[in-house]
Amino acid sequence: MILFYRLSSPFPLEFMELFILLLYFYVRAAVAFCIQLYPNSSPSSLFRKFFLVFKTWRWPNPVMLTKPHDAKLGLLVWSPQQALIGIGMQRQVAPIITPAYPAMNST
Repeated sequence: MILFYRLSSPFPLEFMELFILLLYFYVRAAVAFCIQLYPNSSPSSLFRKFFLVFKTWRWPNPVMLTKPHDAKLGLLVWSPQQALIGIGMQRQVAPIITPAYPAMNST
């Protein structure tokens, strides 16, 4: 499979591995967010609610597992004000904010 991919794909394998890894993080963060919303739900109802939540989500409101905090270590931390005026960032269409310091848009 990998040999066939290397012969037929215009992208290097490392690029695709990085893309899959990032996509895996986005899905895990979205699932964790739904579990926070519905902590006592069964897996089957969480599966259904996952799609209901993100079907009706008002993008570009960010998905956050925790509130961003600044530890004053000099690193740029994501904030809604920066997202609105676009300081140092591109337009954020579907922001998923990382829960660890420094909080940043993962998409």
